[in-house]
Amino acid sequence: MAEKKLEVLIDANAFSHLCRIELNRSKADKWLWQYLQVFTCTSVKNEFAKRINNRTPTERSMLNVLERRQKSIPRTRKITRLEKNWLHPQYYKKQLKKDDEGERHLICTAIELVKEKQIGQIVIVTDDYTAQTNFMNKVVEEINIGQIWNTPDLLTYLYLTNDSINFENITDAVSDIIAIESMSWKKYKTRQDSQSDAMIKMKKYYLNKIDKIKYLKNKYNQ
Repeated sequence: MAEKKLEVLIDANAFSHLCRIELNRSKADKWLWQYLQVFTCTSVKNEFAKRINNRTPTERSMLNVLERRQKSIPRTRKITRLEKNWLHPQYYKKQLKKDDEGERHLICTAIELVKEKQIGQIVIVTDDYTAQTNFMNKVVEEINIGQIWNTPDLLTYLYLTNDSINFENITDAVSDIIAIESMSWKKYKTRQDSQSDAMIKMKKYYLNKIDKIKYLKNKYNQ
């Protein structure tokens, strides 16, 4: 059987975070396409292109890849109508402004890709925890288009499915991505916690997952 890659829709903040790490000594503009079938939407690409001169070399290279890979940004004819006539009245109650536009358009792109049977289901990757809790989780819960992950979820999946990614490599990558200042740690923060406390809790949670995956892989390969 030909290798089947996981199909993912990635938003701008997740692209930026993934560009800060390496897997198997490769930057994200290389390994993302090697391991995954990557999609996004025009709104995310445009957001990612903002302030491009201030971005890292890997981020600039990633934008070049997105410009070249036209199939990664599907021509979605119905995004505006879906957003206005379905997403807004049903799930996104705020006024339609630039806030969360990338995440709104990703949801609508996912709907169209699944509805048109271009894909079966899809994983939407975002580190915007507020957008997830405000509307994204509700959509995916009620309309079975796939799942919503953050970037550490994506990395742990890649560790499970790729034996070329070793334990030390994935531990470093997950630790580095969780420590990025723009990462959302809200899910792990209580009233008593500082930002640092929440970050430590999140890191502990994912490193524990990696340990369990390592144990599973060892047993699987015996």
